[in-house]
Amino acid sequence: MPTLSTIRAIGLLLVVATALSACGRLSDSNISAFGWFNRETRSTLMPEDAEVQTDRRQLVQVVNQINVEPTLDGVQLHAEGLAAGLGYYDASLVADNDGYPVDGVLSFQFQAAPPFGREAGLVTNRARTVRTAVFLSNFDLRGVREIRVFAATNSRAIRP
Repeated sequence: MPTLSTIRAIGLLLVVATALSACGRLSDSNISAFGWFNRETRSTLMPEDAEVQTDRRQLVQVVNQINVEPTLDGVQLHAEGLAAGLGYYDASLVADNDGYPVDGVLSFQFQAAPPFGREAGLVTNRARTVRTAVFLSNFDLRGVREIRVFAATNSRAIRP
């Protein structure tokens, strides 16, 4: 027959086990070092009242020429065009349809960002010229029969 001290020890052990099980996982507590670096916090450097920058780029006026240069892994697509005025920057070829060809045609929008502030009056075509390029891998070119680049007033096409 168990003694009174054994019964007390078992009872105390049950009370402690019940109390600890109610505390949750030990690794989630501040006591355990395992939980110190597992807490993810999100922060941003942008103040909450700051405006979110949107893409200011717009279509260039004219696509003058496009060409492709073969590389080991695909082609480099180059484009040259005329912007609406002086000071356009950040020119790029933005793929339509998430870069997937439609009926064998891979199409791009030739865009550039307008300058901040006032634009110059009369400028030459050479001063308005913008150039950009994009790399297309052999995987990107699967099923592509034609690459087309669109501007505001025209488009040009080339076969890779």
